[in-house]
Amino acid sequence: MALPTLVAVPALLGVLDSAVLGMLTPVMAWIPTFILFGLHRLYRRDESFLTLAAIKPIRPVRPIIVTSLFVMVALCVLPVLTEALAILFGLKSVAVSSDAWALLPTVPLFVLAYVVLAAGEEFAWRGYIQTLLAPWGYWSSSAAIGAFWSLWHIPFSIVYVTSGDMLVRDLVSTSVNLFLAAFVLSGVRYLSASVWPAVVGHSLFNTVLVFVYSNFTTTIGSSADMTFWAYTGMSWLVWLVLIAITAQAVRRRTQPTP
Repeated sequence: MALPTLVAVPALLGVLDSAVLGMLTPVMAWIPTFILFGLHRLYRRDESFLTLAAIKPIRPVRPIIVTSLFVMVALCVLPVLTEALAILFGLKSVAVSSDAWALLPTVPLFVLAYVVLAAGEEFAWRGYIQTLLAPWGYWSSSAAIGAFWSLWHIPFSIVYVTSGDMLVRDLVSTSVNLFLAAFVLSGVRYLSASVWPAVVGHSLFNTVLVFVYSNFTTTIGSSADMTFWAYTGMSWLVWLVLIAITAQAVRRRTQPTP
């Protein structure tokens, strides 16, 4: 957390415009992997970084493909189900944006483009660190990584809160969303013994979910607190269902470590 805090401090002090942080996102995405690679070269250079980070081997390819398809379907269904429930319970209403259908064919391109950024984070979190924490088991290792992953994003979020671009409640909900998503991303790492399905999942998390939430229903950001938290709590329940499904699949997996 020290590094993102160090980067965020100038913005908090008004020395750096908060918009600049957005420009730094591609660099910050790769920082965890760069740090771990440096530490690896110092302390574990006799072992393969690519293997420990589960970047390779990419064989057997079948579980990697199957697990990638699972996370693709799951993270496409999740936002659709969330919005459908929100409409059903009167928390949102249908509001298809004028650009929605024009943007739809471009979503796969955004997913592919975001893979580059997602890989920078996932090689570290669900790759290298997941391997090191494998003795902890699925639940404990996923919770630890999810907590740190969430904390890693908080300094930048605080900058956006102080600049007025984000509300405190958005910071809280986003932090919990990251923590919950970590269990799914760690789960597909366990199921495939590869970091690549987690990379795919992370990219979908930042593209498909954003696209669905912002183009087909009314925005929740301007809603009253009660409506906001009712919607957010319901979305967390949907995440918990997906986590339960993922955890059950992990439990059935024969190999005990990722």
